[in-house]
Amino acid sequence: MFLQNAIAFNPLPFLLGQKGAAKCLASKPGGQAQFWLIPRDGGAYAGQPPRIVPAPEGFVFHHLNAWEISEAGPDGFGGQVEGPALVVESIFYADFPSIGPDTDFRTIDFDLIPEGLLERCTIDLAKGTVGTEGLSERCCEFAMVNPRREGLSCRYGWMAVAERETGNDPLQAIKKLDLVSGERKVWSAAPRGFVSEPVMVPRTAGAGPEPAEDDGWVLCMVWNGARCASDLVILDAASMEELAVVELPLAIPYGLHGSFVEG
Repeated sequence: MFLQNAIAFNPLPFLLGQKGAAKCLASKPGGQAQFWLIPRDGGAYAGQPPRIVPAPEGFVFHHLNAWEISEAGPDGFGGQVEGPALVVESIFYADFPSIGPDTDFRTIDFDLIPEGLLERCTIDLAKGTVGTEGLSERCCEFAMVNPRREGLSCRYGWMAVAERETGNDPLQAIKKLDLVSGERKVWSAAPRGFVSEPVMVPRTAGAGPEPAEDDGWVLCMVWNGARCASDLVILDAASMEELAVVELPLAIPYGLHGSFVEG
């Protein structure tokens, strides 16, 4: 499944080294975003042509998770679908948020920039329609589920969020969100800390029962403005309690994505 945003892309300045890739993107007025559904080589839809389904308005950088509902019935969130459906949870912006590379970060009016909000889209394959549901009103980005549950229905998600409940701001906190009840737990690095992408590391299953979905840790690189260096913060994934802060002796360039390997 691919989401094609309603944007225009002029790659020439990027190829010439004049602009970064993001600066070559621009909103396409009157354009229609759309989901492309490409059947895999194996499975129930093998051999069928790709399908295109109109998507909601807005712009998406990142998705949280997606999975299939195989037959008509409850969608698991209080609604009903009349046939097989696909569910995708994404962070939607009202429009493509663009900040120039020469802009002074300290002068930005974040209220003038669209914030990212987590939404769930349910694609009814029988009707070819999409229903949407807002999951959080708090500005967020870089969301993830337990990696062992990717592609399956999940109860919990972890994401970088703004310090305040509504409105756009720099990302200064990490939130655990119950995707069914809406309950949330937040760890904050404010006022001088700025978070990167949180990484959920699940506990390895031992000889006993399978660990709970939120049993594990959340790792996050934080720019600590108070000491002008980076911290590695480790949280309990279930309670969001701070377990450790590793003060690194250097400033790691403030980046976007994170990953981990099992030792």
